Amino acid sequence: MILIIPSAVSLNSEMQSDTGSCTHALINIAGKPLFFHIIEGYKKLCQGDDLIVILVVKTGVKKLLGQYGEFVDKCVEIADSGSLLDTVSKGVQELEGICNAKHSVVVHMADTLIL
Repeated sequence: MILIIPSAVSLNSEMQSDTGSCTHALINIAGKPLFFHIIEGYKKLCQGDDLIVILVVKTGVKKLLGQYGEFVDKCVEIADSGSLLDTVSKGVQELEGICNAKHSVVVHMADTLIL
C-alpha cells in the first residue's frame, strides 16, 4: 500500500498558538505528531505488507519532523498550496517508479485521525 498524507497548508494563527504546530501533520497528540498516528493505523491495517509513506508538507516543515521522519519514505516540500488538488497532485507525482499493479494508493488527509 502507498499512503499519501497531504499537509501543505499552514494552520491559522489561533491554531498555531493553541497547538504549537505550523501544519496539521505536526499537531502533537499523546507526545507524537498526528502524521505518525495516521501511519501507525495503516501499519496495523497492512499487517506486514509493505507500506510506503509519502508526506506532502509546506516548505521548511521537513526539518521539523525530527525522529519521526524515519517513518516517512518520501517527504515532498511545496510552497503554500493553493488547493487540495495541487497538494495531492504533488504526492501522486512521486508515485512514478515506486508504484506497480500490486499497490493500492490511499490519500489520507493530515487533519483527520481515524483510529
